[in-house]
Amino acid sequence: MNIKKLISVFLVFAVVVLNFASCSAKTLNNKSPEEITSYLQKELKAEDLTEVSEGQFSGFFGFDAKDIGKASFLISSVGNTSDMIGAFKYKDEEAKNKVLKSLADYLNSSSDNLKAVSDEEYKKVNNRVICECNGTIILVVCENYKKAQNLLKDLGATEVK
Repeated sequence: MNIKKLISVFLVFAVVVLNFASCSAKTLNNKSPEEITSYLQKELKAEDLTEVSEGQFSGFFGFDAKDIGKASFLISSVGNTSDMIGAFKYKDEEAKNKVLKSLADYLNSSSDNLKAVSDEEYKKVNNRVICECNGTIILVVCENYKKAQNLLKDLGATEVK
């Protein structure tokens, strides 16, 4: 094989490998909860969210820390907004159902409380986005929920109803 053909084959191989790598980087596969929430925070331009420690958010939602593996939860640090982004890696189907029920109970209660107080925050909570991907429940409450839905769909997450 002459040197030009060898170089051509090498370049084609390199392009294929780079394309495969860039495609796989655009999914949630093997992403940690921290990577997921950081990505969503950046893409949704939600700079005013702050990290809540794992010990606090299980009490926040009412599920046991034993039901989840790793998790990341961000809430608004400015005023009385309901904005939040969370990613909760569950251990099994039973834990998944507990996490989903706890999130639904919390958000339904918040919705009821916000109905009389703030129409804007009420709408955010009712337009919440809850998705699942590879053993992780992802929650987003924000004004631009359509963008959150599209980002998560593009990354391979499926919405949980």
